[in-house]
Amino acid sequence: METSEFRRPINIVFLALAVLSLMFGSYYYHISKRFKEISFQVDQVASKIFDSKNTTSCLHLLDKDSLPITEDVFYIRGKIWNSGNLSIQNSDIRMPLTINIENCNRILDFKIEKQYEDSTQGFTLNKINNKCLKVNWRYFDPNNGFSYQIIYLGKEQVNFSLNGKLLDVSDFKEISNDKKGTLWYIIAGGIIAFLFGLFADRIFPALLGGKSKISFVWRLIIVIICGMLISFFIQIYLPKLMQPLIPF
Repeated sequence: METSEFRRPINIVFLALAVLSLMFGSYYYHISKRFKEISFQVDQVASKIFDSKNTTSCLHLLDKDSLPITEDVFYIRGKIWNSGNLSIQNSDIRMPLTINIENCNRILDFKIEKQYEDSTQGFTLNKINNKCLKVNWRYFDPNNGFSYQIIYLGKEQVNFSLNGKLLDVSDFKEISNDKKGTLWYIIAGGIIAFLFGLFADRIFPALLGGKSKISFVWRLIIVIICGMLISFFIQIYLPKLMQPLIPF
């Protein structure tokens, strides 16, 4: 095909439609995939609730065994949920799913704050040792999970990990609670769309050749199709590069 033939408006339209079809096809293939996945989020910095160096003789903190606590006490929150589209059964467990805080001296207390959607999932936490909690459930359905809190002795910076081995679950995805990345993607996408619309009258004559003449109708059709491509990419593909949405 000659270059001049390729530059005809109708061929550019067909090419844009073909690209759009490929993008829709790949997207629907992605969302149709069946997979198991567990995601989690945890506070990067814990909140100090007891400062052992700035207390008075009138205030004493005791643990459940009535022993005085002489170290700083911290409070941390987190979430765990099924971010796949398949249920995770108890029969899938090869090694128990555990919450670990390696840099803490001792876990004092813990509890599940909220079970998302319904209580039929039956999530519970059990203490294995001073730094580890075991996660149990009756059902672990897609988009279901729970939020929890842990009170511990140790440091402010958290060395947190989610461990275990489950059938068809390759790893556990940590989701940052920093929203700046999402905002920058939205701003960048808006700037691209704005610049495209601003320079469309210069982009297409340059693409079609300096001597080529293109009618207003064809130019409008091409701008609309290319705008659809950009909009599709921003709304569908960029979120895939960002963090998945937390269901609760």
